[in-house]
Amino acid sequence: MNQLTITFQEQTPQTKATYTLEGILCGMEAITCKNRLIQAIRSTPQDLLLDLRAVIRIDLGGINALAVICQQVQQSGNRLVITEPRNECHKELVALTKMDRFLPLQRLAVA
Repeated sequence: MNQLTITFQEQTPQTKATYTLEGILCGMEAITCKNRLIQAIRSTPQDLLLDLRAVIRIDLGGINALAVICQQVQQSGNRLVITEPRNECHKELVALTKMDRFLPLQRLAVA
């Protein structure tokens, strides 16, 4: 898998609207993801769950994209929850950049 796929699941009374990211959240893929999600946030503001459990690689561009997405959701008056990536290296990158203090990360059970 050399690209990033984004899947959307509508909000239900029991769940938040969910974007599931799968693949590589790096470079141009991260920029495209950020732009696509910001457009969706602006057109339909709501609380969101951003599921990163299937992301296999992330770089600083991906971390930046997550920070901007988080900021956009907060500015729209809504809440965002980001699942922690499964890969320990990704968790370490988030911690090293201190983004774990800013990003609303949550551990979810493996689906």
